[in-house]
Amino acid sequence: MKSDYTFRGKMCLLSAMLLASTLPVNAKSLTIETETEGTLAEKISETDKWEVTELKVSGPLNAFDFRTLREMSGCDLMGEPTEGKLKKLDLADATIIGYKEELPPDDQSYFIDHGGGLMWFIGKDNRFNSNLFYRCTSLEELTLPTTAYVEEALTGMENLNTISVSDESQQLAIIGNVLYSKDKTILYYCPPLSAETSVTAPSETQTVCANSFTSVENLESLTLSNVRSVQTYAISYCYNLKSITFGNQLEELQQQGIFGNTQLESVTVAADNPYYKNIGTALTDKEGKVLYLYPADGSISEITLPDGIETIEPGALCLPTAKTINLANSVRTVKTYAFMNCIATERVYLGTGVETLEPDFAFNMASLTEYVVDAGNPNYQAIDGAIYSKDGKRCVFLPGGRTEFSIAEGTTSLDLTCLGSINKNIQRLTLPSTLTDCQTLCYSYPSLTAIYCKATTPPAGNSYPLPPYNVANITLYVPVGTLGDYQESQLWNIFTNIQEYDFAGVTSVTPENEAYEVERYSIDGKRLPAPAPGLNIVKMSDGTVQKIWVPERR
Repeated sequence: MKSDYTFRGKMCLLSAMLLASTLPVNAKSLTIETETEGTLAEKISETDKWEVTELKVSGPLNAFDFRTLREMSGCDLMGEPTEGKLKKLDLADATIIGYKEELPPDDQSYFIDHGGGLMWFIGKDNRFNSNLFYRCTSLEELTLPTTAYVEEALTGMENLNTISVSDESQQLAIIGNVLYSKDKTILYYCPPLSAETSVTAPSETQTVCANSFTSVENLESLTLSNVRSVQTYAISYCYNLKSITFGNQLEELQQQGIFGNTQLESVTVAADNPYYKNIGTALTDKEGKVLYLYPADGSISEITLPDGIETIEPGALCLPTAKTINLANSVRTVKTYAFMNCIATERVYLGTGVETLEPDFAFNMASLTEYVVDAGNPNYQAIDGAIYSKDGKRCVFLPGGRTEFSIAEGTTSLDLTCLGSINKNIQRLTLPSTLTDCQTLCYSYPSLTAIYCKATTPPAGNSYPLPPYNVANITLYVPVGTLGDYQESQLWNIFTNIQEYDFAGVTSVTPENEAYEVERYSIDGKRLPAPAPGLNIVKMSDGTVQKIWVPERR
């Protein structure tokens, strides 16, 4: 009997341990009621402030109170991370008190954005501002006040998976974990980590507002049968989204309304829609002249745009697997970000009709090694895989997949961001002796270590060749005898390391004593085609190995 008792005792203890392991670790709930706005912090102990995971608040709350809620949710007034663990916040019975002229402004801000130089306040009573919980990374479930209203999508809650509002709300409604206006005519917001894989908007829905579906991870299909307007960035960076379906009501697709969805395979519109149509998988205006989107199956490696298209809108070509993209001869204008995150593309062909290439028309083309321009094009030509004006005097755009590049002699000017606004690959750049004018080459250049400028007179420009905040890692090589001129130049003196170099008889600059990157790997040993966020292991040409931390891009 004793042994049986001992065995059962052990089994009970084991069962208790298993049960405990299924419960939330350190879960702590708290319910608070405020009588006066601005007093929430007084009702929460310092310990509870950092340990509570579930909180229900009723009563009046102002911006000063939201500072406390933000801190508990992982982000303080200044946008800095905190130790807050709040995951579930219920504000159903709370009321929001807006800005009061008689109170000091410093006591009424809930978020100060130093990067943008802005101090954020709550406007009118009951308004739930879109960024009230911006950067609050611990928040996972949010119940909005029953009396609250919103005017735009909520932002910055990257781990939010559930949004709720009481059925008694006169302003808002929830359908399938998506936030709408009460009459369902406006679709406001879907949480980034919503479990929903498919969303079908009600028949009443006419507007999908800006940022409604931003970085929604699980979303695969979206049906918007009676929607009339899709605002800017309404459906953006949903990396598992494969299909979007519109009816015959769509009349306004704002610029970049559907943007950066790398797995998108189809965007269809009803055949009787008077404003848009499909040409194959392409979504165009009714005349077939403006390309808004060109979704494609990921198995297709070469893309050729339909003839008749004249303008390519921003984000139209977001094709992460296509290796070759061919523009029809009818294409005249390629807008900024027309090519977006085509990370596998190695070759782009421009036809005879291209007249205008807007700055940064190709964004994040990490594998691109060659632009080809039809010989019959009267405006542009290709030299060594880069795009130049027809007379060769202006360098327009370099392929983003090259680690080193020499701009052709005879070039006198460089277009704005000719390296692309972000170029993660370029390590060495040679500028010609004929260069007289240089706009900003690039805004972000994590791998660039050397610029060889052959011009004996420092090229002029109305802005720095590179933004000054990251030039400390770059050596600027200039012709012998010109060091003083470059050091005194208001444009070029941002470089802290300027050295003279003898360019006599040199056509391609690759100094034997300068090590350059050969291969790059992630911390788990996978080969990287370009710098990736996190720790990168870099093998150099001289046999050395470097460990480089690449920050997340936000």
